[in-house]
Amino acid sequence: MTRRDGGTVWHGFRAMLREEWRQLATIHPSDRPWQMPFAAALASGLPLLVGAWFGHMDYGLVSSLGGLIFLYTPNTPL
Repeated sequence: MTRRDGGTVWHGFRAMLREEWRQLATIHPSDRPWQMPFAAALASGLPLLVGAWFGHMDYGLVSSLGGLIFLYTPNTPL
């Protein structure tokens, strides 16, 4: 169980944080070509840029969400 000072709980928490950080910092190779993430960044970022430029961030956010649909398209060639 836990000690009076919470030592076991603290060690468990530290181990959990260490494991979460390891999973977060791990880089996995992707089977997608480089064009797919680049186009996804443009599809979500450009509407935000245009919305900020014209002072209508609400329209930019809605358009950006529409651009994120690009990420969920089937694996088709560009």
